[in-house]
Amino acid sequence: MVVENSVTLQAALNGLMHVQTAGELSEVILQHSRPLLGTVAATVMLLNGDQLEVMTYQGLTSQTMKAMQRFPVAAPLPASEVVRTHKPLFFESREAFWEAYPHLKEMNLRSQVSAMAYCPIPFEDQTLGVIMFGFEQPRTFATQERVFMATLAQQSGQALERLRLQQCEKLLTQQREEAFATLQSMMDHVPIGVALLDTDLRFRMVNPALARSNHQSISEHLGQRLSDLFPQAGPHLEAHMRKVMDTGEPLLNLEISGKNVEGMRKDLTWLCSYYPVRTPEGQLLGIGCTVQDITALKVSEQKLQESQHFLQRIADTMPTVLYLNHLHEGRIMYANRHIQEILGYTPEEITQMPVQDLVASMHPDELAQARAHHQQLMQLQDGETIEREYRLRDRGGSWHWLYSRQTIFSRDADGRPLMALTGAVDITERKLSEQAFMESDFRFQRIADRAPVMIWMSGLQQETTFLNQVWLDYTGRSREEDLGYGWFSLVHPDDLNHCAQVCKQAYADVADFEMEFRMLRHDGVYRWLVNRGIRRFTPDGQFQGFIGACIDIHDRKMAEAALQDSEKRLLELMDSQKRFVADAAHELRNPLTAIQGNMDLLVRFKNIPEEEKRDIIRDVQKEANRLSRLVHDMLQLARGDAGAALHEDHLELHEVLLEAFRDIERMSPKHTLKLEGLCPTELIGDADRLKQVGIILLENAVKYTPPGGEITLSLNCEADQAVIRVKDNGMGISAEDLPRVFERFFRADRSRYRGEDPGGTGLGLPIARWIVEGHGGEIHLESEPGVGTTAVVRLPISLEE
Repeated sequence: MVVENSVTLQAALNGLMHVQTAGELSEVILQHSRPLLGTVAATVMLLNGDQLEVMTYQGLTSQTMKAMQRFPVAAPLPASEVVRTHKPLFFESREAFWEAYPHLKEMNLRSQVSAMAYCPIPFEDQTLGVIMFGFEQPRTFATQERVFMATLAQQSGQALERLRLQQCEKLLTQQREEAFATLQSMMDHVPIGVALLDTDLRFRMVNPALARSNHQSISEHLGQRLSDLFPQAGPHLEAHMRKVMDTGEPLLNLEISGKNVEGMRKDLTWLCSYYPVRTPEGQLLGIGCTVQDITALKVSEQKLQESQHFLQRIADTMPTVLYLNHLHEGRIMYANRHIQEILGYTPEEITQMPVQDLVASMHPDELAQARAHHQQLMQLQDGETIEREYRLRDRGGSWHWLYSRQTIFSRDADGRPLMALTGAVDITERKLSEQAFMESDFRFQRIADRAPVMIWMSGLQQETTFLNQVWLDYTGRSREEDLGYGWFSLVHPDDLNHCAQVCKQAYADVADFEMEFRMLRHDGVYRWLVNRGIRRFTPDGQFQGFIGACIDIHDRKMAEAALQDSEKRLLELMDSQKRFVADAAHELRNPLTAIQGNMDLLVRFKNIPEEEKRDIIRDVQKEANRLSRLVHDMLQLARGDAGAALHEDHLELHEVLLEAFRDIERMSPKHTLKLEGLCPTELIGDADRLKQVGIILLENAVKYTPPGGEITLSLNCEADQAVIRVKDNGMGISAEDLPRVFERFFRADRSRYRGEDPGGTGLGLPIARWIVEGHGGEIHLESEPGVGTTAVVRLPISLEE
């Protein structure tokens, strides 16, 4: 019996060694315990927190196992008790089981099992779960049987731990592969250069970014030292890496360029970091490095420094107080030196001044206005400004009036205004003058009526309370008609809303204003006025409205507009003249030089044979003809540059082109000229100029087509365009010359001509383009050397002038 137990147990152990999942345990246990013990059922229950879960079963009905699928360790059940006590339970019959757990009898679970054994599954000092062995007949459990079942349970614990270790190993392998794939992806896509060098400073890993920076492939890096790849700069960089290996400390954010490392480009700057790479046990594997091109950043830093210095110079040079104040803390963050000239405090003293001292420097009567101004400032949009006049006390206790304009300088992360930029000027003298002026209203009215400008005053409700006699003479209306809001009826309808908004805003801000608008004069003509208004205060500082003056600037506005138009035309004419002179000087030199040279020959040499004299005279005549053509063509272009207008008449384009075709046909007997159809086309244009376009294109085709060649002219109507095509089978134009054919005086390479130079001024196509574009069209050439050229003109078909 002992030998049989050993053999069966060894077979069971071998089976458990090959279990791949926990679900296979009950099958192996039942398979190897049945022959020896007569087992008919086996169930494996594993501990999961405070619950026992049935992982697998053999020999029990699904109804029974469904009722016992999962239950708590604290439940009054035999398996739970085994887990709690770590001791096996044996029930020799079903009656013994019900006697121990009578509440289970009421469940009426149908089962073929009569006797049962519950054995804990141990591993070291833990209980992993329970194995239930079921037997069909009641029985007594012998000691050897109990030892056999306990051994099976113990080996099952070993099998479960082996499965757990295998799963952990599999998970670790998967995590390691994912981590390596993630690292490789990061290396491939990170926008900075990354590399790993071994302790011999040879490259073991290089990402694409570093390879691109070094202008070498990854494979060319691997196994090489920096000194191998870069003989001049490499030793210097390797010295940094050796220092990292010697000290074990990283060298971070080193700026390296040709300025401090020989062999590197001086116009590039790199940010390099070197750090030791170790195993978890601390063994040095090599040196890691990162490389980033920061050239653009360094250039930006330099420009920023220059800009900051430039702005500081501006701030100190401007005759204006500039300061930045923190809107949440109330402190002044920056002030230029002009603040000392007004208040007697240095910029440093102002920026360090406590908030309560800044508040104490404000005039008590203006504290409420200051709070309202602050609220308005907090509502400003970017680019908007607000104005204010207020009083501040200087170091000596005197009050100064300041006029300021403020705008938002920066915002916090939530978009709320953070700091405001203020520009202020001292207006104390102006305010004193205003107050002195306002002391005598009667005297003011006497003076106003004799002033040469239209003077007005307004009250607190924006109503006009005073108009001088000059105003009334200008409008031709009574004082009653224009006082109050009556004068608004004289404002040009297009300017009325603008006037109302400016006045409304001036009252809201209690700020001076200036605006331009058109108003109806007594003769029924709208004329431009400039209206300037300033605030009125009582001697004790109470706002009373505005006083202002209107000046007729209509003649000045008209003169300015006329002057601008005249200046524009003059500049265009000057540019045209400059181009004309430059072109003439360049192009007239060659024919004049040829004429002068030939004439010098006739003068210096008296005995020239008659035949040579005739050749010289023919050359002079040829160059004179060329000179004449040049002058004629340049004059046409000069007129175009000067804005010469084209005539606009109804014309029949097909008839105009036919005339040009007949003219060239008569003068070109050595060429075959063909018409491929002229679509009847009517449009608005200059008939003479369009005929000139046709002649220019046909003449060019004749000049650059050998005798016997074929030239065709066609006119087609395509949608709302008239399309003219002049096609030849001449020498063609090279690809490098084709983009330049519309440049003035440009002529293709003369070495391509098969015979005598066909002549020409190089101005025909520019003239043609000027005429075509003047009609709202476009022109281009299509050409292939040795095949021919096609000139294409597209003109809009329009019958409206």
